[in-house]
Amino acid sequence: MNSLTKFFLILLRVAIGWHLLFAGLAKFNSDYHGSEGYLQESVGPLAPQFHELVGDRLADKLAVDPDTAKAAHDRLPPVLANEWNDYFEAYAAYYNFTPEQRKSAQDKIDKIKDKAVTWMTTEKSPSRNHPSTGRRPRSRRPSPSG
Repeated sequence: MNSLTKFFLILLRVAIGWHLLFAGLAKFNSDYHGSEGYLQESVGPLAPQFHELVGDRLADKLAVDPDTAKAAHDRLPPVLANEWNDYFEAYAAYYNFTPEQRKSAQDKIDKIKDKAVTWMTTEKSPSRNHPSTGRRPRSRRPSPSG
């Protein structure tokens, strides 16, 4: 082997080692997802097993606290609760709420959170009936016969 071949083989070996080193170090980052995206988008006969293997991050973040001993508004998923609380605080600060107004608004927000938790935990099929009349809306399309 001549010296130029040796040089390029050593250079290739260093480049491959460098690549593998940084691929390994990337796995220690907190935002590393590995093959999660690949497995989550898989199709075919084994897709359900792959999807179960990776889980669903969004569903995990937005899962209601199963502890029914807590008040409903305290069972709201933490991510959603933080977002609603931040919005409420910004709204109250912008409009300079007095302590009484803040308490009244917080009570109303808690009632809305209660309804949201009830909606998230109730398995009820969606109704096609109109909310005010309780009847199905009439079709506005002309009939096929004329």
